[in-house]
Amino acid sequence: MLRIVMTQARRVPIIAWVGAVVAVLFALYIVFLGVMEAREEARMAAERQDDPARYLDELRTRRGIGAYIEALAEIRDFDEWREQAPTFLTGAWALVDAGRNVAGENPGVHCLSGLVIEDGRVRYFGERTGHVGAHYRIDGERIVVALADGGEIAMRPPPDPWHPHQLEITLPDSETPYYGFRCAVF
Repeated sequence: MLRIVMTQARRVPIIAWVGAVVAVLFALYIVFLGVMEAREEARMAAERQDDPARYLDELRTRRGIGAYIEALAEIRDFDEWREQAPTFLTGAWALVDAGRNVAGENPGVHCLSGLVIEDGRVRYFGERTGHVGAHYRIDGERIVVALADGGEIAMRPPPDPWHPHQLEITLPDSETPYYGFRCAVF
């Protein structure tokens, strides 16, 4: 019986043997990828429980600001209105007209006018001045800032993930968004 199988096997061209070996290796590779992906998902789930800050940083690096914002809402309970601003949002943001092409420019040159996000309030600087009380909530990938004067600021990731801007910000009583650059020092 073995002799018959060996005789038949010798008649199969070498290219068929190579193809069969490649197919088996490819199938093993797919199984290996599935196992590694399952391990990574389990590691990320454990990290989410043990070290949420590190989990959020990794998520932002791997999947972008949109996934980070959604996870932040779940982990830090930003699906309800809060006076505390999300930590990554706290600080000065320069506002640049969305229609303006600023690719290749230094974002710091735009930090002469914008807004400052703080716990419980938003301050304007530059062209606009003043401050107003604020509460924060995250709805999906959208950050909503309810102002004490009845206005609302909407922030979301830019539509193009490779866009050089960090956030798309729509101010109260405005349909046109601004691009928000994080100002390093204010």
